[in-house]
Amino acid sequence: MSTAARRNPLVPIDLGSVGPAMARLPTDKWRAACWARFEVRDNTEAVRLAGFKPSRNLRRTAYRLFHDERMLAALHEVGEAHLKAGVPDAIGVVREVLTSAETLPRDKLKAAEIFLNRAHPIQTVHNVNVVQRKEVTIAATEEVIGQIAELARKVGMDPAQQMKLIEGKEVQNDAA
Repeated sequence: MSTAARRNPLVPIDLGSVGPAMARLPTDKWRAACWARFEVRDNTEAVRLAGFKPSRNLRRTAYRLFHDERMLAALHEVGEAHLKAGVPDAIGVVREVLTSAETLPRDKLKAAEIFLNRAHPIQTVHNVNVVQRKEVTIAATEEVIGQIAELARKVGMDPAQQMKLIEGKEVQNDAA
C-alpha cells in the first residue's frame, strides 16, 4: 500500500450527510473508521480500512477509538441511520412472508403479529388513586394529663374543659 493511500481514508465519507456526532469526531480517519465498523465485524479491521497505519499497535488504536465517548456517540448516530434505511426492506420481507403461498401458517401468523404490534401496539393503562387520610392521635399519659391540668389551673382555666379538648369533644367557650 502506498503512503498516500495509508494517509487517506479508504472508506468514502459523504461530509454533507454526517450528523452532529460524526462531525464532532476529530479527523476524517475517525469518521471513516465509524463507517467502516458497519461493514466489517472487527474494530481492528475497521481502523485498518479507515487508513490508519498498520502496526503492532493497531489493535490498541482500535480499542482506544471504539471506546472513546465521541466514537460511541457517532456509532449510535450511524446505527440509527442504518436502521431507518433498512425499514423499507424489512417491511418488504414481512409482506413477502404474508403473501407467499409457500409460507407456513405459523410464519404468516408471526408476520401478521409484527404488523399488528406496530400498527396497534398493546397498551397497558394503570390508574392510581392516592387517598391520604390524616388521623391525629394524642397519647395522653397520666403524667401529661397531670401537667395539662396543672398548667390550666395556673392560667385560670378549667382543667376539665382542657381534658374534653384532648378527648376530641367540642367545648363551648364561656369567655366569649
